[in-house]
Amino acid sequence: ARLQETSQALHELVEEAAGGRPTRDGLADLVRHVLHLPLRARVRNQDVLDLGALALEASSDDLATADDLAGYFVDRQIETRRDALAEETQLRDADRTPAGRDFTGAGRGLPAPDSYLAERSGRAAVRSPEWRKPYLFVAGAAEGGGVEIVTPWRTFVVRDAEEMARIISYDSRRPGGADIVLALPPAFAAQVADLVAGTTARPVWYPLGPAEVATHPTTGAAHLVVHRRAGEAGPDWTTPPPPRESGLPGARDL
Repeated sequence: ARLQETSQALHELVEEAAGGRPTRDGLADLVRHVLHLPLRARVRNQDVLDLGALALEASSDDLATADDLAGYFVDRQIETRRDALAEETQLRDADRTPAGRDFTGAGRGLPAPDSYLAERSGRAAVRSPEWRKPYLFVAGAAEGGGVEIVTPWRTFVVRDAEEMARIISYDSRRPGGADIVLALPPAFAAQVADLVAGTTARPVWYPLGPAEVATHPTTGAAHLVVHRRAGEAGPDWTTPPPPRESGLPGARDL
C-alpha cells in the first residue's frame, strides 16, 4: 500500500510538472527541481532512481507538492549526513577536529584560521580576523544565483537562503563555541548569515567582497582570500547584530 501511495503521488507530481507535455519532460523537470540540479545539467538515469528513493523515504506531506519534496531533499541532507554534510566535505585541522566544510570539490584544504588575505588590484595583504574558533563554509557561486555544492556523488545548487541556512545551522559536526565563517558569494552570504545567526545564536561572519580558498603558488598552503575593489576601505568581513533569541534546538550550542 505504501509503495502504491508513493507511486501515485509521484505520478501526480510528474503530470503536474509536465503541464500537458510528454511525461518524460515532466519527469526531467521534477528531477531537476527536487534534486536541485544545476542549470543545463543533463538528467541521468541515476537521478531518476535517486528521486524514486527519496520519494520512498518521504511522508505523504513531503509528497504533497514538488516544493515540499525539494525541501525534503535538503532535510535528508541534515538527518542522514549525506551529500553536503557527509564526511567527504569535512575540513579538519591538524588535530583532526572538524573545522568546516568545503563545498567546492577543489580539495584545497583548510586555510590558516588566524589570518586571511585581502586582495586589491592584484596586491594581497595579510590581515588578522576578528573571529574566534572559526568553522568555515566554502562554496562557489552557481549559475543563476545561490551556491553550487560539489560532492563525490552529485553536484547540486542551493538558491534559497533558508535552505542553505538550514544545512549550515544543523551541521552536527560544528564544535561548540565556534564562530561560523561563510566564504560564499557576498550578497547570498549576507542573507544566509542573518538566518544562521538567528538559528545558532553564534557570531556568523561573511565577506564584503568575493571570497575563496586559494593555494599559494610555491608553498601550496591554503589561504582564505577576500577580493576588494581598489579604494574600498573599512572591514573585509562583517557579522549580523547578535540575535535577541537564544537560537533553535539542534542548531544552537548545547
